[in-house]
Amino acid sequence: MFFNHKKTTKTKIDYLFLAVGFLATFIFYFIFNGQQIMQAGIIICAGLFYTLWGSLHHQREGDFHPKIAMEYFLMASLAVVLLLSIIFRI
Repeated sequence: MFFNHKKTTKTKIDYLFLAVGFLATFIFYFIFNGQQIMQAGIIICAGLFYTLWGSLHHQREGDFHPKIAMEYFLMASLAVVLLLSIIFRI
């Protein structure tokens, strides 16, 4: 089955932590509006946060594999590169 509606409490907490992390990223990004270096740092930290979160989440779920960590890293890297190119108008 594709969807398991019986999420455990720790899984819900994991996703809540991810949402709060991205909300904080969004808020800090706009607090530092016009300060490209700070915004770049915030975006890079968000990418690292996402990669670390994904690895820890799957480790807690018991289905961690190095390929999963690589997938999170590559997706975060793509997002960081795209957002940095917007900030610096490359």
